[in-house]
Amino acid sequence: MRGAQGGRRGVLLMVAASACFSGMAAFATAGQLFMTHAYQADEAPGVAAAGYASVVFSMLLGWLIWTEVPSTGAWLGGGLVVGSGMLLVRSRR
Repeated sequence: MRGAQGGRRGVLLMVAASACFSGMAAFATAGQLFMTHAYQADEAPGVAAAGYASVVFSMLLGWLIWTEVPSTGAWLGGGLVVGSGMLLVRSRR
């Protein structure tokens, strides 16, 4: 009897994992569609700068939510991304 219950739990875990993966796939697809629309609506350099900023936001969220301390290289890279984005936006004016 115990084996049957373990089998049911395994199936439930597989269903839950499949639901999570389906949700991730839906959000990834939506994100890609939004980025494609952004590239159609604006010039590529501005959209690319906004896309690269997501790396910096991810680093900051990891720091604030999970107390992951970014390395010095991560901070320097984030600074380069922000600085490059600001330079790009400024040069477009």
